[in-house]
Formats: sequence, structure tokens, C-alpha cells
Amino acid sequence: MSENDPKVPKKEGNFLSGFLKFLFFVLAFFGVMITILFNMGGASETLHQSLEKLISDSLNGRPARVIKLNKITFFPSVGADFEKLEVKETMASQDLTVSAEKVRIFLSFWGFITRQMGIKSLYIENLKVKKGILGRNAFSIEKLFIDHDKGTQQAVMRANGSLEEFPWTLAMDLEVSGAIGSFAYHIGDDRDTSFELGDLRVKATINKQNSDYLMINNFSVGLPEDILKGQLSVSLLEGHLVKVGGRLTSGDPASILNLDLLIDYGGNNLNITGEVKSVQLDTAQITGSQGPVALFNRLHQMLAYDLNVPQKKESKKDAKSDGKKDDKSTNPEPGSEKEKQQKPAERESAFACRYDFNLRFSVQKTVDKSGEEGPGLEFQAENKNGNLTVSPLKGEVESYEGPCRAMDVLKVQLENKGSE
Repeated sequence: MSENDPKVPKKEGNFLSGFLKFLFFVLAFFGVMITILFNMGGASETLHQSLEKLISDSLNGRPARVIKLNKITFFPSVGADFEKLEVKETMASQDLTVSAEKVRIFLSFWGFITRQMGIKSLYIENLKVKKGILGRNAFSIEKLFIDHDKGTQQAVMRANGSLEEFPWTLAMDLEVSGAIGSFAYHIGDDRDTSFELGDLRVKATINKQNSDYLMINNFSVGLPEDILKGQLSVSLLEGHLVKVGGRLTSGDPASILNLDLLIDYGGNNLNITGEVKSVQLDTAQITGSQGPVALFNRLHQMLAYDLNVPQKKESKKDAKSDGKKDDKSTNPEPGSEKEKQQKPAERESAFACRYDFNLRFSVQKTVDKSGEEGPGLEFQAENKNGNLTVSPLKGEVESYEGPCRAMDVLKVQLENKGSE
């Protein structure tokens, strides 16, 4: 009999020897790769040009220049440290589109590979972005850094800057892992977050369940006193869809708003569908100067509109003989030159008209200005390309079809109901 005879048992040593050889090969391969990664970093001219190209590509091909590259690394951290970033609209331009004094961003290599974003180092100083790049208004970061108290092992990401003339600040709790010299910071679960923009104040505890779902607890937003409080959930769905749910309260006695919204951001215009339910609605508070309607308007003033649009003075022709402004003056067609020339505060009735929406509003009971309860109401509001249709479903709701005056129509429905 020979060893190749099927009746002869195989030697266990053959399998073990082969496995050890394979394991040695894998370890050797990874050792070589890690050594290469260690040696790939630095501040060579090739890496310098690659960094500039990466920044340029991320800004739609605008020419980028990094005056000083301190280093680029690939292992054990992935990132770059550089100074004096200059990005122009074209090579011949003199004005800077984006600029920064210092940028240092390093992520854990293994965290980067596994998408468990572990931050090793983060610092940005004097970043300026010209209007039209990240929105309609100029944006800046004066300083962004990780504030780590190594005695208590507590870390907070802090940042401040401005959005046009509005100053902003951000503070977000981070999780800390590792030891001195090799700390890593993670955006973990149950992190307290606060954000201020001008007179806007936002606070929340953000519970990150996974990469496509956020649960936001202890949410509050005000100007600066709280206007809305409650919980929100945000789910990223297939395509360009975002599902938003939650329960918000406003005022005292509290108006209760239950949200079930689906937002489609895939087209040229944002499309919002869903339902807003209310067990109780204080109509005077909702539409008042410190209510959700005013909050919505203020957010649009600061975030969605060019704050440097030339402001047009009101002429005598813009007012009626009774002293009230003509409807066409206060509510020009969305997107028209007249609408663009108005001050942000004057444009508030057209803000919601920027979006397509099909929403059902249902209220179990209303509360008038004296605190007395009234019957409920329900209606469907649909805006498509600037044409708004309001369809009564329950209660004394006025029907409407015509140019979008979404905020005005909503206020009329609620104020009329509250004054009965």
C-alpha cells in the first residue's frame, strides 16, 4: 500500500502544516501592507498635489492651493494637516471662494475602514466660505476643536463662527476611548448637543441608533425662549427619501403636534407629504409672534435666503387708502423679482411656497384666545408649482384654490377657528 491509497488515513500534520503556511502568508502580507502604509505618508510634492486635487474635485473643479502641507498619513491614522488653504473660482480670479488658516483632520484607520468614525485629531481655524458655495449666504468657522478634559475623560466638540451677520456656536458631546497619546473620539449614542444661531437656540439629546436612523430626545428650539419641545425621529430611506416622525408641544396650555412626514429631496424642488395631527391646538399661540409659524419664518430668514438682497422701500402706491398694503405688494408670486426684492420679514408668507407639499392637518379640539375649547377641524393642503389647494374635510374650514399663500391660508384657518 502507498500513502496515496484511499484506504490509508491522511496525516493530520499535512493539514496543520498547510494551514500554518497559509496563516504565515496572510500575516506576512498584512505586515508588508502596513509597512507600506506607514511609509506612504509625509509631505512630498506628489502628496501635496494630490491633496490640492482632492480639494479642487470636491469643490466642482475650482482651483485649490495649499501653501503649507505639514503631513499626510495613511496608518495608523488617515488624514492631513495643512495651513493656508486658498480656493478661487478660476485661476484668473483674485477673490477667494474658500480659505482656511489651519486644517487638521485625522481619523482612525480601522475606524475609517469599518465606518465606525473614530476621530484622532480635529482642528479647523478661520475657515471662510463665500456665499453660493454652501448656501445663499457666506459661512465661516472661526474655530472648531475637541475640548477634552483628560482628568474627567469627558470630551466636547466645540465650534463657533458666523452665517452672514448671524454668529453661531455648536457644542456636541463625544465618547472617548484609548489612553494618553492614542485617544480616539466617537460620535456615540445619547450625546447632548446645543446649537445657537443669532437669537435661535436649539438643544437636544441625539441617540444614534445606526447609520440611517436618528432618535432625537429632549428636543427644544426657541427664539430664544422655547417654542417647540419634544422628540423627533429621522430615517433615511431608499432613493432620496427621509421619513420624519415625532411628537412636539408648544405653549401653555400645550398645543400637541404629532408628525408623520415623508420628504423627497431628489427633484429640483423639495416635496413633503404626510400628516400633522393635534390632540389640542392653541390657535392664538401657534400663529403668534412666539409660535411655530414665527419660528418657521425666522429659520427661513436665516438659513434659506440671501440676506444681502437689496431692500426696496415701500412707495405710496404699495398701500391702499385704508393704510393696508395691497395683497399683490405683500404677497408677490414666489420667485418673482418683486418677491426677491422684499425684506426677509416681508417675504414670510411665501416661505412655504418654496416647497411642493401635500399635507393633511387634523385637530381634535381647538382653544381660542380666552382659553375656551372649540370643535376640531381637518383639511388637506396641497401646493404644486406655486398653486395651493385647501380642501375642507371636517369642521368649518374655508376651501381655497389659487396662488400659494400657504402661511396666510393656514393662519386664516386657525385664527378664524380660534375666534369663533
